[in-house]
Amino acid sequence: MLRYYTSLLVLTTLLAACSTFNVEPKELLPAPQNGDLTPEPAQNAVRINTTLAENTPNVIVGIIYGTNNPPTTQNGGLLVPATGGTARLTNLNPTTFYNYRSCSQTAKGLVRYADAVGMFRVDDFKPVVETVITSTNQTAPTSATLTLRMINHGLLSTTAVTQSGIEFSSTATLVNSTSLTVNRAIATGTLASVSVANLTSGTRYFYRAYAINNWGGVGRSSVESFSTTAVAVKPTVSVGVEEDLKSTQVILSMTVLTAPTPLSRSGICFSKTSSNPQPDGAGVTTLFSTNTQPNGRQLYYLGHSGWGNSGSATPLEPGTRYYYRTFAESKVGTTTELGLGAQVREFTTLVNFQVPDMVFVAGGTFQMEDNNGDGDEKPVHQVRLNNFWIGKYEVTVKQYQDFCTATSRSLPGQWGGDNYPVVSVNWNDATAYCQWLSQKTGQLFRLPTEAEWEYAAKGGTPSQSLVYAGSNVAWYDNNNQPNGAKPVGTKSPNRLQLYDMSGNVWEWCNDWYSSSYYNTSPADNPKGPTTGTNRVYRGGSWYNSDHSCRISYRGLDEPTGQFSNYGFRVVRDN
Repeated sequence: MLRYYTSLLVLTTLLAACSTFNVEPKELLPAPQNGDLTPEPAQNAVRINTTLAENTPNVIVGIIYGTNNPPTTQNGGLLVPATGGTARLTNLNPTTFYNYRSCSQTAKGLVRYADAVGMFRVDDFKPVVETVITSTNQTAPTSATLTLRMINHGLLSTTAVTQSGIEFSSTATLVNSTSLTVNRAIATGTLASVSVANLTSGTRYFYRAYAINNWGGVGRSSVESFSTTAVAVKPTVSVGVEEDLKSTQVILSMTVLTAPTPLSRSGICFSKTSSNPQPDGAGVTTLFSTNTQPNGRQLYYLGHSGWGNSGSATPLEPGTRYYYRTFAESKVGTTTELGLGAQVREFTTLVNFQVPDMVFVAGGTFQMEDNNGDGDEKPVHQVRLNNFWIGKYEVTVKQYQDFCTATSRSLPGQWGGDNYPVVSVNWNDATAYCQWLSQKTGQLFRLPTEAEWEYAAKGGTPSQSLVYAGSNVAWYDNNNQPNGAKPVGTKSPNRLQLYDMSGNVWEWCNDWYSSSYYNTSPADNPKGPTTGTNRVYRGGSWYNSDHSCRISYRGLDEPTGQFSNYGFRVVRDN
C-alpha cells in the first residue's frame, strides 16, 4: 500500500510539472547544425533556424548563445526569440567564437536546452586574401603591377567570392583609396594581378587586397607598401616678360609654374642669331638659377654685371633684335626633363644711334627728265611711283660715325662737325650703311632709285618746269667759300621740306647708269638697268657748277669711287 501511494505521489508531481511547463520533453528538438546557419558578415550578424514549435502556449522558443560552452542563462548566454522559425543574432564581434543551441523557456523561467551545441565566428564567413610583393612594384616610375592570392572564400561550403581586387592610396590609412577590381572569379590558392597607372614617380603608395563573397563578407589583407621609381617629370614655365628695356641692357622675368620633381635649374636663353634658342645651344647665352621654386618670379639681367649665373655682363647691341625663351630643367637619377616656355619671344634694344629724319612722299605720276637738258636726260617720259619715305637731310657725319663705331670701320674724310654731310663715301659704303640701319631698326632702308630721287627733288609734283630743288641758289662752286661741304639744312627746303637736294654733296642712287635707259624705262617704279659699270649720283655739289646742280642732271662713277664731294641720303620703304 505504501508503494502505491508513493508511486501515485510521483505521478501527480510529474503531471503538475508538465502542466506548468506546458510542453512534453519529446517536442524539444536538437540544436540546428551548421547547415541551418545563414551568415550576414557585412552586418556582423547571423540567422539560425530552430524547428521547435513556436506556438506552444506560454513558451519562448529561440536560440541561446554566448562564449561559454554550453551557453546557459546562468553563464551569460543570451536568448534570442525566433520569428518565423529563425533567430537573428546581431552586434556580434567578428573575431569572437560563439557557442549556440536551441532552447525554450516558460513564462516562469523554466528552461529546456537542446543537447547539441554549435559554434561560429563571423570572420570565418569572410574570404581570406593576401598580397604578393612583386619586383615590378619598385621599378615602374608611374605604374605598378599588384598581385593578390586567394586563401579561401569563407569556411561555409556554400560560400563563393563574387569580387576581389586591390585598394591603394598614398596614405597609410588608405583613406579615400582607389579600388581596382579583378574581373574574374578567383579559385582558392590562385594569384591574380591588377595594373595601376598614372602614379607619381618617386612616391610611396600603400595597398591591400580585398575580396567579397556571396554572403556580403569582405576580407582584407594587411596593408603593404611600394615606391615608384623616381624619374624626372617635365616642369612648366611661363613665357618671359621684358622689363626696363634699354639700349644695352634689359631685365627679363619668368615664373616656374609647376615642378612635379625637383628642379636642377631654370632660366632664360637668348640669342641674336637663332630665332629658336635652346639652353646651351650654339650661339645662345644661357642664364639660370639653381634656387628655384614654383610660382616665384625670377629676374635675369642682360648686359648687367655682378649677377652670377642670373646675369650677363656683356652689353647688348643697341637697336638689335634678340630672341629668347624661358626654360626649367629637372634631373632625377639618370633622367632629365626640359620644359620650355610656350613661345619664343623677342625684343629690340633701344637705339643709341641717330636715325635720319624721314619725310613721307605720297606716290604719284610725274614727267621725268628734261628735253632741254643733256643727252642722257632725254626723252621726257611719264613715271608712276608708289609711296616711300626719304631722308630730310643728307646722311650726316654723326649718323655715319655711329655706323662706323658699330661695325669697326674707319670714318672717311670729312668736313666740319657732326651736322655736316658725310663725304668720301663710295656707293658700296652707302649701301652697307643702309643694310646696317635696316638691321638695327627692323625697317628697310636703301638708296633711292633715280626716279624716286627726282620725284622727291621736284617736291612730289608732276611739274617738269623746276630746275633746282628748294632755293635756286644751292651750295655750289660760285658761292662756296671756303671750299667744302656745309652743314645740312642751311639753304631753303623744297616743297616737301627736303634740304640740299641741289648742291652741297652728290647723292648716290641705287641705279646702274645707262645713257639710253630712258628710251626703254618702264613706267611703273623703274629701278634702272639690271647690270652696268657705273652707278648714278644726283644733285650736284659744292665743287660743281650750277648746271650740275639741276634736278635732271645725271652723274656717274664706279661703285668704289669716292671723293670729298660724294655723299648720300636714304630712302625707306613705306
